[in-house]
Amino acid sequence: FIGKDIAYFHTLFWPAMLEAAGYRTPDYIHVHGLLTVDSRTMSKSRGTFITAETFAQFVPPWYLRYYYATKLSNSIDDLDLSLEEFVNRANSELVNNITNLISRTIGFLNKRLESRLGNIPEDAAPLMAEVKKCVQTAREDYLALRFNQATRHVLAISDLANNYIQQKGPWSTVKTDPERARGDLTFVVNCIKIITILLKPILPSYCSRVEKVLNLGELSWQDAEFDLEQRQIGRFEKLAERLEMGIMQKVIDAARASVNMPQEFRKSAELSPLKEEISIEQFSTVDLRAGKIVEAEYVEGSDKLLKLTVDVGIETRTIFAGIKSAYTPEQLVGKTVAVVCNLKPRKMRFGVSNGMVLAAGDEGNIVVCEFQGDVRPGSTIR
Repeated sequence: FIGKDIAYFHTLFWPAMLEAAGYRTPDYIHVHGLLTVDSRTMSKSRGTFITAETFAQFVPPWYLRYYYATKLSNSIDDLDLSLEEFVNRANSELVNNITNLISRTIGFLNKRLESRLGNIPEDAAPLMAEVKKCVQTAREDYLALRFNQATRHVLAISDLANNYIQQKGPWSTVKTDPERARGDLTFVVNCIKIITILLKPILPSYCSRVEKVLNLGELSWQDAEFDLEQRQIGRFEKLAERLEMGIMQKVIDAARASVNMPQEFRKSAELSPLKEEISIEQFSTVDLRAGKIVEAEYVEGSDKLLKLTVDVGIETRTIFAGIKSAYTPEQLVGKTVAVVCNLKPRKMRFGVSNGMVLAAGDEGNIVVCEFQGDVRPGSTIR
């Protein structure tokens, strides 16, 4: 599993190095996209450069593991951590749907039916077949690295079990036919066991606690059967709590605060050291001019570059600029920027770059050096 920004090395040079050293080369290399926060690249200045340590101070990490799984596929698409969606999905799917199913089923058996399972009703057979289909499809999705699809099947089983409880109403049935209520809940408990097995690759610690609640040992994929009948279960223990809507703002505030280190440390941690002094004569050899961007487009096959057509007065040039993380092509057209015009042309696999557009900032927070006034293309910068 590697990020798409390092695919070139890991798919070309690394296998060759392994082959030369006598090691087995990989059978499969999964290249995934980059992580963005609210559709933007992580940035310290915006407070969206969130470390795992900062996140874990406020939110149990397994909530994030679940969210990532619902978004991860076998494609190279970027994964966006939408802070609002993260809280909503954790609450609606993991807490309100899955955890609530476990809570009300086990809780009812604990309180009203001596924590003992009965027999699965015969009329549940069509639903059992439906669940088994979800298990098989989820297995195929896991093997194909379609984690987002696998979680959909987990939720499908949870929805099926929740609907079954609502339709059967064991809270009413228990008054007149307790064994029927016990049987209905036995079917649901088996669904919970299967949900636990399907979720285990994503949430091992959460599922370990569910195994304890069910009074079971360590479950594996082979245990995804409807075979829990006539046995005792454990007592329900709290598994998950709803996230407050403002919790991610606390994470962002903490991330921003962690950047506010003492000035003497910030310089060495974030800024590169000053370079050696040069004379005015040396500086004058650099031909800096104003250039107007007349066209801009994405570069197919590049994660960082944009292809710019820049009018530098005397001529129009093609310049490849590594500013894709900060600008769309539409945002650049019409801007007058600072250009190094006498830089030796650089041959790249996408074409020849004839010059350099000046910019400042870190990755994800890049700002081109732009003129706000009416500056003629080709004007010398001095």
